[in-house]
This record gives sequence, structure tokens and C-alpha cells, in this order.
Amino acid sequence: MALFAQRAAYEALAARLAVLDLELLIGLPRAMQRLPGAYLLSTQVAGPPRTFAFVGLRPTLTLVVSYQDAPAAEYQLIDLVDLVANDLHGAQLEGVCKCTLESVAYDWRTIGGVDFRVADLVLVLSNG
Repeated sequence: MALFAQRAAYEALAARLAVLDLELLIGLPRAMQRLPGAYLLSTQVAGPPRTFAFVGLRPTLTLVVSYQDAPAAEYQLIDLVDLVANDLHGAQLEGVCKCTLESVAYDWRTIGGVDFRVADLVLVLSNG
């Protein structure tokens, strides 16, 4: 991946998630039109100190499920996290970058006035 080729990395990630029947939204959505859902926020670009060499993008991939029934939402979300994490961790994304999973944090979030159960997956998208 070229230095700071975020668009190419995000497009490759979107293509990979499409295979899992997840449409990737870029940026914080005002409403979730399709569930389960996924959106991506840019959070950090990391590199070695005192150089302009690229090491990795660390975007946050948020998975979203309906929060109508707490036990059902919890099981649906953990199943979705297992599916996505197992598919992405260590994956080569269309020859653009390698994806690894750094962490997962579970939470509740209100989007467009509707409550959802969410999981934030911090990814590392890197060369090689």
C-alpha cells in the first residue's frame, strides 16, 4: 500500500465485508438503514518516530445490531464479531493491505435517536 493510501485500504475492506453481506458505511451514519450494519471511522495513522514511513492505519470498524431485546442483541452481536474478526484477522485485502485486529470493545450507541448494541473493532491496516 502506498504511503497513506487510506481510500484504497477502505475500499478493499468494504469489498471484503460485502462478501460477509455487510455494507460498509464510511463515517458516522446519521441513521442505520440496514441491520446488522457496519461503519468505519478514521482514528489514527501510525509510523516510526522522526520518519515519514507508513506503518499502519488504525481505523475503528463498528458493528451494529438492533437493541430491541437485550439477550437477542447480545448473541447476535457476539456472533457477528466472531464472523467478522475471524474473517479479517490476518487477511490480505485485495492485495492492498494486510488487516489485523487489535482490540474489540462492546457498547451501546444512539444513532438517529435509536439505541443500538455495538462492537468497536480497532483494526490495523498495514503494508505486508
